[in-house]
Amino acid sequence: MVLNSKTCQLNEIADKADPYKKNLGKMYKLLHEMRNHRIIPPWNPVKTKLDLLKTLHGISEDIWGILMNYSIKIDLEQIINSRNPVVIELGSGDKKRQGRVTVDKLDLPNVDIVADIEEGLAFLPDNSVDEIHCRSVFEHIQNFEDLIGEIVRVLKSSGKAYIFVPHFSNPYYYSDFTHKRFFGLYTFYYFVDKEHQLKRKVPNFYTDTRILILSQRLKFRSIFSILSPFKKLVGWFFNLHPVLQAYYEENLCYVFPCHGIEVVFTPSKE
Repeated sequence: MVLNSKTCQLNEIADKADPYKKNLGKMYKLLHEMRNHRIIPPWNPVKTKLDLLKTLHGISEDIWGILMNYSIKIDLEQIINSRNPVVIELGSGDKKRQGRVTVDKLDLPNVDIVADIEEGLAFLPDNSVDEIHCRSVFEHIQNFEDLIGEIVRVLKSSGKAYIFVPHFSNPYYYSDFTHKRFFGLYTFYYFVDKEHQLKRKVPNFYTDTRILILSQRLKFRSIFSILSPFKKLVGWFFNLHPVLQAYYEENLCYVFPCHGIEVVFTPSKE
């Protein structure tokens, strides 16, 4: 009886959501154009897409969750409004660390929010998150630029994102058919103002999203235990200075392949 009652409730909500689905694509297109013409700041689009559509149509949270294909299994509002740091882990899988709100596309055990982050972080309000952790997820993301923009939007000005991605020289990167992109020393600097970039400058005019990189480290590892001490020594040396990192990537990355890159950044919302 409980299951039937829940099913009927979901069906009722879905029926109410149907009229909005027809106009959802048009609304997204309008929002995108408004952001491109800077009618709405890129990191603060009338709070969020959620707030825009809910304001215009009075959509309830339950209906919006169905429209955006996410499900919140915790009291997220209470967590955000508490005095404790709000720590989000994107692509958590079935593992949960204490104090973190877990987000994953699959409804696995220990997942607090079931959502496809390809579609953004509409379940989070602006400037509400202290930390975002994301490990070995970005390489699976098609809408990488949009997701970085969403992370910047939801992070507080003092917030930090802790990211790990595979380096393009990682030989195992190409084995995974679900990988959509690779990363190098300069990838995240395309979101950084020129005065805060490395010696080799990269264009940052592709996007209005801005971050400030606090640290970036090349990570070396091997499945062969006999090579582990040598890999650690290589990592220690090339991480001594950004110039050494740049020299490594240009000249030695295919001699001593890099496992991945750890990046810590904070949003730049000037």
